[in-house]
Amino acid sequence: MSGECGRVLSPGSLPCFRMGMPHDHLFRTVFSEPEFARALLAGFLPDEIAAAVDWDSLKLVPGTFLDELSREQQVDLLFSVRIAGKPALIYILLEHKSVADRHAALQLLGYVVQIWRVWRREHPGEDLPRIVPIVMHHGSRPWTSPRSIEELLDQADMSQALARRVRRLGPRFRFLVVDLAALQEDAIATRVPAPEARLVLLVMRFAQRAGSEDAVQALVRWRQLIVLAARHPKSGWLAGVLWSYFLDQTPVAPERLHETLQMINDEKTARTFVSAAEQLIARGKAEGKAEGRTELLLRQLRARFGTTSDLVEARVRAASPAELDEFAVRVLDAPTIDAVFARE
Repeated sequence: MSGECGRVLSPGSLPCFRMGMPHDHLFRTVFSEPEFARALLAGFLPDEIAAAVDWDSLKLVPGTFLDELSREQQVDLLFSVRIAGKPALIYILLEHKSVADRHAALQLLGYVVQIWRVWRREHPGEDLPRIVPIVMHHGSRPWTSPRSIEELLDQADMSQALARRVRRLGPRFRFLVVDLAALQEDAIATRVPAPEARLVLLVMRFAQRAGSEDAVQALVRWRQLIVLAARHPKSGWLAGVLWSYFLDQTPVAPERLHETLQMINDEKTARTFVSAAEQLIARGKAEGKAEGRTELLLRQLRARFGTTSDLVEARVRAASPAELDEFAVRVLDAPTIDAVFARE
């Protein structure tokens, strides 16, 4: 699996995560794993569909297919699966706007049509697969926008009978909304009993809008869930992604997160979730020191040569620690700003 920064994410490794990353980073990273996607989808698909799914067949669609789609639009998560023995696709779009888009149905229908077009090129002569479209709503308010194309159509000045006949000739399209903003903790627990997937959804649901103390109290409240999640074989990898997101979305300091997790007196939790928090603290301190050296060098350059260009600033910010040391020495007596960066 590839991270947002191009690194491969593997169990036990921390993700390439920086402050200010998109809200969907945690969701994409975790639920692109079929095991976690199954826990999510089994809890929110209509019962009749969930019962007909061959869950062992659930697979993330290959990257080549997604690359073709991404030329046209943003693809979130697309899975292939068999439903009632037939090939099908499940498309998940993550929506995290505060106000739901009234025309989301039109946008989503366009994505579905494009998926079919690419599928037809990849599978010439075959029937089109069924597609189950799902919107995961992660906004601050519950979803209130239309969930079908029919709700967007102008039917003013038509009798009910005429409107029904016209609708039969137009496209019929409806999507499922999983509305995290409208779900409470107990409802998430009922739908998603798997501790790892449930913990991710709880953090997504509550962390973004929580103050520091509320966020810490939530971790205390989820103590038993954290203990269970720490027993998963991929818990080290999961903890890195989860706590990176938690620290980015809440005002909780890394040291406070570490202190709170240490209160969970459990060996496996300490080995994975607490250890991941310690690694994040260490990495944050290292990045902070590097950032400080970068800013100091930029101030030195401006003091000697006046304003710095965007190209110079980009060069400094991309420099390795060893290069920063070298540039800091050269800036003392270099005749020009170019001489600071000249290769010897």
